[in-house]
Amino acid sequence: MKLDEYQQSVVDCDTNAVVSAGAGSGKTTVLARRFLRLIVQERAEVGEILTLTFTRKAAAEMYERIYGLMIENRDNPAAAAAVACFDKASISTLDSFCSRIARDCSATFGLPSTFTTDEPSVRALAEDVSLDFILGNAGNEHLKDFIFINGFENIWKNFFVHISLNYLAIGSPVDFRAVYEAQIMTAETALEKTAKELDGFITDILALEPVSKSIVSAQAQLVNLMSFNEFVAAIAADADYSGLAAAAAGLKLRKPGKAAKEEIIRLKEIIGELKEAAAEIIDLAGTLGNRELLKGLFDLTSDFQDELFSRKRVAGLLGFHDVLTIAVSGLKQDKLLRKYYKSLFRYIMIDEFQDNNILQKELLYLLSEQDGKEADGIPAAEELNPAKLFFVGDEKQSIYRFRGADVSVFKQLSNELAAAGGTALALKRNYRSEPGLIDMFNEVFRHVMRESDQDYQAAFEPLESRAAVLPGMPSVKLLYKPYNPSLPDDSLTAEESEAHSIADYILASAGVLDVAEKSGLRKAEFSDFAMLFRSGTNQKTYEQVFRAAGIPYNVHSVRSLFQEAPVNDIYNFLQICIYPDDRTASAAFLRSPLINLSDLSLVEFLLSGRSVFDEGQEACCKNADDLTKYRQAKALYEEINPRIDREPLAGIVTDIWYRTGYRYLILANSRLHGYLEYFDYLNQLAISHDQRNKTAADFLDYLRENLGEYKKIDELKILGYSTGGVEMMPIHQSKGLEFPVVIIANAGNVGVNDRGGSSPAYISPIDGLSFNLMSESGGPAAQADRCNYFYSRGKAENRAREDAELRRLLYVALTRAESHLVVSGAHGRSNRSGERSMLNMFLSAFGWTYNSDPFVCTALEPYIEEIENRRWTVDGALGSNAANIPAAAQLYAAAEAEKYRFSENEFSASGLNSLHSGAEDGRMLPGLDSRLEKMLSEKSREAEFGTLTHRLIEWSIKAGRWDPMPSVEDFSIELRPFFSGYSDDDWTLLIEAASGLASGFFDSDLWRAASGSAGFESELAFTALREEDGKPVYVNGIIDLLFELDEYIQIVDFKTDRRIVPGEYDKQMEIYIDAAGEIYSKPVSCSLFYLRAGLEVSL
Repeated sequence: MKLDEYQQSVVDCDTNAVVSAGAGSGKTTVLARRFLRLIVQERAEVGEILTLTFTRKAAAEMYERIYGLMIENRDNPAAAAAVACFDKASISTLDSFCSRIARDCSATFGLPSTFTTDEPSVRALAEDVSLDFILGNAGNEHLKDFIFINGFENIWKNFFVHISLNYLAIGSPVDFRAVYEAQIMTAETALEKTAKELDGFITDILALEPVSKSIVSAQAQLVNLMSFNEFVAAIAADADYSGLAAAAAGLKLRKPGKAAKEEIIRLKEIIGELKEAAAEIIDLAGTLGNRELLKGLFDLTSDFQDELFSRKRVAGLLGFHDVLTIAVSGLKQDKLLRKYYKSLFRYIMIDEFQDNNILQKELLYLLSEQDGKEADGIPAAEELNPAKLFFVGDEKQSIYRFRGADVSVFKQLSNELAAAGGTALALKRNYRSEPGLIDMFNEVFRHVMRESDQDYQAAFEPLESRAAVLPGMPSVKLLYKPYNPSLPDDSLTAEESEAHSIADYILASAGVLDVAEKSGLRKAEFSDFAMLFRSGTNQKTYEQVFRAAGIPYNVHSVRSLFQEAPVNDIYNFLQICIYPDDRTASAAFLRSPLINLSDLSLVEFLLSGRSVFDEGQEACCKNADDLTKYRQAKALYEEINPRIDREPLAGIVTDIWYRTGYRYLILANSRLHGYLEYFDYLNQLAISHDQRNKTAADFLDYLRENLGEYKKIDELKILGYSTGGVEMMPIHQSKGLEFPVVIIANAGNVGVNDRGGSSPAYISPIDGLSFNLMSESGGPAAQADRCNYFYSRGKAENRAREDAELRRLLYVALTRAESHLVVSGAHGRSNRSGERSMLNMFLSAFGWTYNSDPFVCTALEPYIEEIENRRWTVDGALGSNAANIPAAAQLYAAAEAEKYRFSENEFSASGLNSLHSGAEDGRMLPGLDSRLEKMLSEKSREAEFGTLTHRLIEWSIKAGRWDPMPSVEDFSIELRPFFSGYSDDDWTLLIEAASGLASGFFDSDLWRAASGSAGFESELAFTALREEDGKPVYVNGIIDLLFELDEYIQIVDFKTDRRIVPGEYDKQMEIYIDAAGEIYSKPVSCSLFYLRAGLEVSL
């Protein structure tokens, strides 16, 4: 293969270099050719060239490519010699190489050289240590406060376990006292600076000419305000920052609307700056006012770090992050060790370096330090051997931030090495994609990857293209479903309609669409299509539709394993082997394909109250067919049950799969063939538990915890199962791959919605660890004095880095395509603005503006096709086997019904109340807007209106936003997804009325008492055992609002009724009073609050 001019310059480079290798530019070929040049021309030995990659798969490919090139050139004596000793080649992942160094210095860190690195085991250890630490420190007031604010599970899994895996490393312990002191010092300095800025903004507003009411109003609010700078100086002595936060929160100036006058325009600008400064003052006051809590949390985290490291040392178990830090620290501290490793390698080549971080760069700098210089610390770029380091990567393809990758490190390398005499090179020509696609990529990313001064934003350089293979232009399609709030009730979801449209496209294109390959053209097959997702969380719907459409497919990320029938059926069988009295598992097992009893026999088994395979249970079978099935299942049970915990679990699972006919059942129905691989995954999990000497009960505990969950299974390795079908995978897993036809599915997905307080902490390269001190559950902890400046900064930085990576993710996705590209997505209520989705980024590149109609965008006309709304039908149902519903209905109608009598022993509080309330007329309350009343009456939406108003009050309380309340727009974003079937006009009418009723409550004396109390709870759920009519019954209820006063508990129940009927809710309130009294051991008072009238009625 002849190299182009860019590739040749990279191969010939003889200095330290950073190579920016665009998508499809042949970087693996270039690295292999450079390896050959170093062997042939520079006379390097095979073992003197260290070649590092990001993944084991990439290392294997690199090894194969280089070895093959050596064989091709074995006429050269140096290449022939390299082939003869190629077993000495140092081609590996960076993780593997770090492990080699870490074993050589492990004793320094109190570890045996035989330590193991097993990420699932490290996670399990982290979970155990974290839980033990929380329980062992249950009396710690700071921990109790932290848990109250964030929730127990959140602190366990998303704080302690998270920092165990992503922050704390044995090789570089964190000095948490130093982090705390640095944060306090930074906060004090920032507070003084921001207070002066805020005073400046106030002075600027007061200096404006009062030419409008908005200016006069703003000046009136500020004229007598105390200087914030003086405020800060005054509180420095007693450290009471709550008044400062309240003063800043009280700056509620409103921006004027559109105006032409210069003074009003200036007011608008100043108010924007003032609000930003006031928000920063609130955050800083929260941080400094809670310094004792923060100090306690940092001390607690330090203790946890010590405990985690101790347990890791005892277990001899490390994560890859531990190994990396040990390798770097070992080379820094042990100069003889550093000298030894420096002497091993003349050249170091690193592929995919955009997916590495600062620690990995430091490791490579230590290995490339000039000979004879083992200085303290990390060498600078000018202290490196000038021709040893060779970095290859592409900042536009850095998409592994969740693994610790930091794209800014790669971006800084070029300038750093160039300043020290190195070289910056680029591979600019893409050999993967058709020229027509390259033109489109260049146009799209000229907009998507705009210039930025942030080092975590990728800069885009246009790609050059190869010669075309397709005779015409490659096809580019945008399958788009617009937002429609007024769809029929039997409509499929947008995602389901989109999945059907993609299936239609694939069925229409397979065998018809031309795809390019080196030898020419051919027709596309199913295996030429790849569906790429932002994440695998949306994959299940597409799998179901593809099964129903008969499209073969392969998955590369198993998420629906625990939701599908095969795992659940096998779990239930194993469960009754160990726990025969489990009635839920028994019922599921009896109706599963493993036995498949009729409904009548199933009821008899459940009514018997005995275990399925107890003596005499054959009598429960209502017909001969059921009896035969039961006896076959019992024979299998009697064979399997004694083998539990005596034989490997994997063998038992295999027997259940094959010998019960379960596999044959799936093979017999082509629509179910997608389930075949599920056995491989389940069996792999069983083998993993066998290897760790886990019992069958442990295995069932693991399965039970995950049943029904749609989640990625980290410990499950995909086995390469292939049906020659469409490839389905997350974009992250498509890195390094290429496909004739790429479909970016579900492009409207906005990812996880990170709302305030959802994460208990953030980790920043600047500020370190920061804690969330703001509760989501209401009460005093939701006030302004519980903010944290560093948490807010960490959250904003995290969001900005996520957005930057999303742009790179879109780049990786698009550039996988060789011949044809499809982007598919839908707009809904909440994703029509902002660039949190790849769909919006793609649309914006063609001139589309937020919330506008893409079909009127001229630049999109050649590509856009509307996804039609699909409606639920028998034959079109997701995953349907085209069941004959009319025939089934006829069969059930003709069947003789069996009658059973059951006594009810569980009620809701409102349901029990309805059995006791009368039907008096009562007093009518004031009506709402006549249009709203008409809509509620005609569409029977009265109850739903009540639910919406309840939800609106609940959300305002939990978000701590009642003064002022959120805007109608905020409420719509938060709540509209839960209320379907409204037009935009009807929804506006509904939400405005509900907001008005909620506002009336927040202006009431009752709420003033609640918000000023020691603490309150919203939506308090309970279950109570009561005696009703001489019988014990369980009653479930939810108390709308409860707050604690000095001598009693006050309960509030919201009502949106049209009338007040005396005694109508007496039973319900009696239940609430009894439950609250039992929980709090205090007297209880109860009030109904009729929202339509803003009226409190005490009971």
